[in-house]
Amino acid sequence: IDNPDTWLAFTDLVLIDPEAPFVVDPEKLHSRARNTAFDGRTFQGHAMKTFVGGECVFDRLAELAK
Repeated sequence: IDNPDTWLAFTDLVLIDPEAPFVVDPEKLHSRARNTAFDGRTFQGHAMKTFVGGECVFDRLAELAK
């Protein structure tokens, strides 16, 4: 890519908060299957935003505000 201004248009990026804990809740999984060995388990590190092709496709803060 010759023009640095166009780099963002091709970017896939995940922004993670490494300090954010979360508990696995099968009802919140993005899968039709609700069975998981991690049900109720606490993990640390949470994806906060996801960009695909330079466009934000997931924003955890916006999801929480709903």
